[in-house]
Amino acid sequence: MEWFWVILVLLLVGSAASLLGSFIVLKGFGMLGDAISHAVLPAIVIGYLIGGIYDNNWFLILSIALAVLTSLTIEWLYQRTRMYPDGIMGLIFTFLFALGLLMIDLWTYSVDLDPECVLFGEAAYIPFSFFLIGNALIPKQLILSVIIWLIILIFTFAGYRPLALSTFDRIYAHSIKMHPSLWQYSISALVAVLTVIAIESVGIVLLLSILVVPASIAFLWAKRLHSMIFLAQIVNATLIFLGLLFALYVDIPISAGIAILGGLALLTITILKKK
Repeated sequence: MEWFWVILVLLLVGSAASLLGSFIVLKGFGMLGDAISHAVLPAIVIGYLIGGIYDNNWFLILSIALAVLTSLTIEWLYQRTRMYPDGIMGLIFTFLFALGLLMIDLWTYSVDLDPECVLFGEAAYIPFSFFLIGNALIPKQLILSVIIWLIILIFTFAGYRPLALSTFDRIYAHSIKMHPSLWQYSISALVAVLTVIAIESVGIVLLLSILVVPASIAFLWAKRLHSMIFLAQIVNATLIFLGLLFALYVDIPISAGIAILGGLALLTITILKKK
């Protein structure tokens, strides 16, 4: 039963990441998740100072707030300046991550608050943090994953046309009053929320992999956006199952197994596509 929860959370987070990944890969924002994962460190320190090391609710609330603010700032700078996305993300996340390290050194010097332990998660631990609902023990990460997956699914399908237009042709989207900036801000905000939720459950290494790799593989083969989104979902599920088996076989963390397999798959398909 424990492995059932692990697989279900992986599939839900992967599905949500692949939906958003299709748009951010096309836009050139593939490293947005990495930038957000480092930028939330100040929020983690403040959460500790408010609620203590064992109060994860403050960690979650403050991290989501700072992650959304960071993603919206990156999007605003991208739309208002001539800077490239990678430069903007590098500027923002290095500043906030350095600020978080400074806060740890100044205010939590007497406490063993390891940034890596907070920022990185392991999917195998999902069943050990749960809520009691009736007589059933439901993993906390499963509830959070279902909620964010439903929000992203509804957002993607309800706003498919404006999302597609704002991604491919912002000028035309502006001309028909479709408010492309609003849709792009919404994508960035959802990536931020998904990143914070996934940090504790599947780990940022795995999130970055499933946020970029399935969409990139689908991009190499699909001719239309809806085909790319559908193919990314299939690739994501395949990589999760095969990566999980690979990780168990060689006895390595689940996130590492799926990420390694995803990287090899992307490299192989790129070579085959060129041939």
